[in-house]
Amino acid sequence: MGMLEGVFLRLYSIGNFCRSRKYVKEVRQMNKFHQARVENSTRGRRIIALLLAATMLCALLPALPALALTANTLTFAQFSTGVTLYSATSPYPAVDTVAAGSVFPRESTITTNSADGTPCYTVFYNGARYLVSKALFDAATMVDTALYSYITTTLWKMELPSVKEATAPVPSVNVAAVQLALNVLGYYTGTPDAAFGAATQSAIRNFQRAAGLTVDGSAGPNTQEKLFAQALAKIATIITPTTTTTPTTSAGASAAITPSADKVYCRLPKDVYLYTAEADNGTNAVGALPMGTVVQMVANSTYSVNGVPYACIYYVNDRYNVKYAEISSGIMSSAQLQDYIIGTLWRQTEFTSINQDSGKTGSVATHSLQMALTVLGYYNG
Repeated sequence: MGMLEGVFLRLYSIGNFCRSRKYVKEVRQMNKFHQARVENSTRGRRIIALLLAATMLCALLPALPALALTANTLTFAQFSTGVTLYSATSPYPAVDTVAAGSVFPRESTITTNSADGTPCYTVFYNGARYLVSKALFDAATMVDTALYSYITTTLWKMELPSVKEATAPVPSVNVAAVQLALNVLGYYTGTPDAAFGAATQSAIRNFQRAAGLTVDGSAGPNTQEKLFAQALAKIATIITPTTTTTPTTSAGASAAITPSADKVYCRLPKDVYLYTAEADNGTNAVGALPMGTVVQMVANSTYSVNGVPYACIYYVNDRYNVKYAEISSGIMSSAQLQDYIIGTLWRQTEFTSINQDSGKTGSVATHSLQMALTVLGYYNG
C-alpha cells in the first residue's frame, strides 16, 4: 500500500487526520471548575471517530485502506538542508547535491554504500535513481498530511515542468501532484503511485476533453493551470463562505440567539475573556482564551448591552459570550479558514479525539474532519 494511496483515499480518515488543535493545553487563567470540565472533555487520545451516526462509522471503517510507512511503501522526504546523491551503481560515488527543500520518494530497499559502509535508500530524483543516506532520509520523511499540504499549498500554486510519459520514467512528487488534482476532481481512480502510467494519461485526457483543452495526455502549463485551479476550487467550496452582520438588539438577546447556518470562525487576535452571563459585570468572567485560538460564532450577528456589542461563541461544547470588539478583527474569510485547516490542522502531529461522545459542537476540528471526508466523497452533509 503506497503512501500516496493513503494520502488520496484515506486523507484525514479515522486515526490519522483532521484532528483538532489541543485547546486544553492553550487555555490559561481558567478557574478550577472550568479547567476540570475542559480537561475531562478532552481526556485521552483515542482513535478519531467521525461525527456521524454509529452505523455510518461501522460501514466506513472497512472501506478505508490501512496506511503503513513500512516495507514496499513509496515514501517521500523533504530535506531541510542540502543532501548528497550517490550513484546507484557500484562503487556508488557522490554525483550531485540536492538543494534544501527538495522533495522526492524512495524505495524500501536498503543498499550499503561500499565506499564508506553507509546504509542508503534508492531514491528517485529528476527521472533517475540514486542512493541517499538512510539516516538522512528517515529524519526528513514526510507524514501523509505534510505531503498533502505540500502538494496543495505549494505545487498546485506554481507551474511545474510538463508531466508526461517521456519525462516521468520514475515516480516523482510532480506526478503525485497531478494525480491528486485529478483524484479530487474525479478523473483519476487508479492506485496512486506517483508514477506516470496509462491510468494517469487517460485521466489527463479525460480532463483535457472536459476542459476544452488540446487532448494530448500530458500535463503541460495550460493543463496544469486549469487542473490545479479547479482542484483548489473544489476544496474551497467545501468551506461555507463566511458572512457577518452586526445588528443591535436589546439586553437579553444572547439567550435568544439562534445558531446560524453559515459557519463564521474567528482566530482570536488577543486573549479574550469568556462570560457566562450576557455581559461583563466585573465578576462573571470564567477565564480567558489565548490569542490564536480558533472559535466558531454561534450566529453571524451580535447583540448589545448598555451600548456594548457582544457575540456568542462555541467553546468546548458550550456557549459563551465575548465582547465583539475583542474578536471582530480576527473573523476569518473562507480563504483564511481553508489555509488554516490545510496548512495547520492537517499538518499537526499531536491530536485529540473527535467522536459522538465528545460532541465538539462548533469545533473547527470537526469542520476540518468533515472537509477532508467531503474531498474524499465520504461526507455529503
